[in-house]
Amino acid sequence: MPEPTTETSQSDATIGEFDYLLERIKSAPFAVEPFRHLLLENFLSPEHLARVTSGDQIRIPAAKSHEELLKLLDAAGYSVEPFPGCTTDAEDYLRCLNAKEWPAGNGVVRVSAWQCG
Repeated sequence: MPEPTTETSQSDATIGEFDYLLERIKSAPFAVEPFRHLLLENFLSPEHLARVTSGDQIRIPAAKSHEELLKLLDAAGYSVEPFPGCTTDAEDYLRCLNAKEWPAGNGVVRVSAWQCG
């Protein structure tokens, strides 16, 4: 049986680091208009917000076109996430975008959400 240690792993330290978010959620009052929801302004600390927004998956280069943006998202590890009423075909999306036509009858409404992972 391994001996217990007093060392804290990085993941244990990270878990405790975000405890303040749980407390903010637990103590926040619900708003009821226009529907029941929580409003948590400045949810992340400035330090955590900076860490999130400076990540390589967030700070992709500016794109000069929609086509370039889709390539940059793909290169950063993002992929299309299927969503009802949306196309998962980037070519369909670009065709509709460039033609400024958004037919609803054939399921091509907008591109599905991009998710990283």
